[in-house]
Amino acid sequence: MRVKPPSFGAFTDFVRLALLCICAAFAEEAVFRVFLPSCFEKAGAVPAAADGFSAALFGCFHVWEGRFGVLNALAAALFLSWCYRRYGSFTALFLSHALYNFLVYLILIFEATN
Repeated sequence: MRVKPPSFGAFTDFVRLALLCICAAFAEEAVFRVFLPSCFEKAGAVPAAADGFSAALFGCFHVWEGRFGVLNALAAALFLSWCYRRYGSFTALFLSHALYNFLVYLILIFEATN
């Protein structure tokens, strides 16, 4: 007798996508907006340069998305770095990043299915 794997449907896929976006955003923001800039500052960089170096690395990690993806990631990284320095809320930082990623994936899924 063969057992079929359970089919969870669209809601479970939606939840999995949301969790993926939250986890990825949390990790990226922890590394690129908190950890790396603090390391660069400890090495003697001024905060703006530390954020710039970290944003450049963040952009490089998006090279698989092409030139537009790199520039988009770089601009987003600079903006999110400014927001984190200005307001100091890590929660708002990673949740806004997660929401952005989630909306992009929803748009890509919608375009692929239509």
